[in-house]
Amino acid sequence: LEVALAASTLALLLGGSAAYGLVRGRCAGRLVIEANFIVPIVVPSIITALALYLVFARTGLLGTLPALIIGHMVLGIPVVVLVMTVAFRSFDVRLEQVAFTLGASTRVMLWRVLLPNVLPSIGAAWIFAFITSFDEVIVTTFISGTYETVPKRMFNELALQI
Repeated sequence: LEVALAASTLALLLGGSAAYGLVRGRCAGRLVIEANFIVPIVVPSIITALALYLVFARTGLLGTLPALIIGHMVLGIPVVVLVMTVAFRSFDVRLEQVAFTLGASTRVMLWRVLLPNVLPSIGAAWIFAFITSFDEVIVTTFISGTYETVPKRMFNELALQI
């Protein structure tokens, strides 16, 4: 539960920021960058688990709680990017421009104009990231070490029963 809470919150912060940058930014390779955020959804989770295993084994993080949180966050970010990209695209950019015209700083525009309007999407993105993290068994099995999540424990208990 702790891993899913931390991973979904971090995925929301990073994925939401990335989605805002992708929608409002003017980057030449925007479509390629957006496609890279979606890759973990398309690639089977066993491939993602192997890649994370290799990276964490080389960095010495394998079997640690931060590695487990990062692994779950990697799976949650694409879901957040998808949901928040739709939310930011449907939000009228003219409201942001009006706030800036009236003298609002970027921080004030974010807190008083943008975030209140996309709050339902933020909640949905967090819930989807939480469910994605809470339900993950394969990545957890590869990188968790001694840490045990609820799905991993259920899987282990089921294997013992059979």
